[in-house]
Amino acid sequence: MTTTFVRVDPETLEVVLKYNTNGGPVWSDGDIECTIPFDVLSDIAMMVDGIITLQEDSEKAKTIKDNQTLGNKIYRDLCLQKTDFTQLPDTGLTNVQEWATFRLTMRTLDLTPPVTWPVEPSSPWGPFLPTPPS
Repeated sequence: MTTTFVRVDPETLEVVLKYNTNGGPVWSDGDIECTIPFDVLSDIAMMVDGIITLQEDSEKAKTIKDNQTLGNKIYRDLCLQKTDFTQLPDTGLTNVQEWATFRLTMRTLDLTPPVTWPVEPSSPWGPFLPTPPS
């Protein structure tokens, strides 16, 4: 009896390789009947009656989301720190109100992914801020 295994890209969950116990990679577009070894995919997929079903690991998903939220908070705080000077009266900026609105928007953003970041106002010195996290 031949047992078929699959390897899945962890980001896209696409099957990237099939192989069987007789050795050598095997690929067949229509063939989804396979056994998934626990050490490879047990946390993201299971097979019941020959059908692969993706299952969400809620703890893992929460950890990923929490890490992304923390990254967003760090980015937001960095943006506020780098633009503090825009609120001083002697900066020479002509769009101080745009900067005040930008900073208020940054402070009140929901940082849970996905985040729609506000656009940095223009300045005579060019952009100050790094590219936001995706």
